[in-house]
Amino acid sequence: CDGGLATDAELYSPQIIDFDADDNLYISSGVSGGSRNVIRKVNASDGIITTITGNGLVSDLSVDAAAFRQNDDAFNRISVDKNTGDIYFITSNIILKINASDNIITRFAGIGDTVGVGFSGDKGSPLTALFDFEGAFFGGLHVVSATEIYIADENNNRIRKISCGDMALADCPATDT
Repeated sequence: CDGGLATDAELYSPQIIDFDADDNLYISSGVSGGSRNVIRKVNASDGIITTITGNGLVSDLSVDAAAFRQNDDAFNRISVDKNTGDIYFITSNIILKINASDNIITRFAGIGDTVGVGFSGDKGSPLTALFDFEGAFFGGLHVVSATEIYIADENNNRIRKISCGDMALADCPATDT
C-alpha cells in the first residue's frame, strides 16, 4: 500500500524499472489482472513506496492533467530523465512525460490511437510521429536527456531517436538511427 515500506508492498507483474539521479527506484507494474497500469516510486532514503500515476484500472488517461491516480491505459516501458527527474512512458502508441516539478502528464511524442498505429514522422515533429507498439512486449524507451530519447519501435523493426538540442520540442526532428 502507498506510504508504507516497499518491502511490505504488493506488486503485481512488475515489468520495467529505472532509477533517477537520487537512486529512487521507479517500477512499472500492475495491481491486478495482469495489466501494467501503475508507476510506483520507492524512495531511496527511507524505502517508502508511493504511486506516481495509475490506479490499476485500464482506460484512457487525461493528458495535460495531474498524474496522481490517473486511469492509465496499460504501459510497460518507462524511463526517468536523470537530469530533471521527469518520467517518460509509452501508452496507446504515444510517449507521455510526467513533469517532475508539477506532476502533470503531457504528450511528448506520437499521434497515438486517434490515428492508429503505423510508421511516419521521421525528420519531423515528434508530436506527429506514428509508432506501432500494439501487442509489443519487448520494445524499449531510454531517456538520455530531454533532448535525446531512444525508442524501440518494436513492430516497425526500428530504433528511433528524438533529438532536439536547443530547439523547442515542437521543432525537434524524430530520426531513425
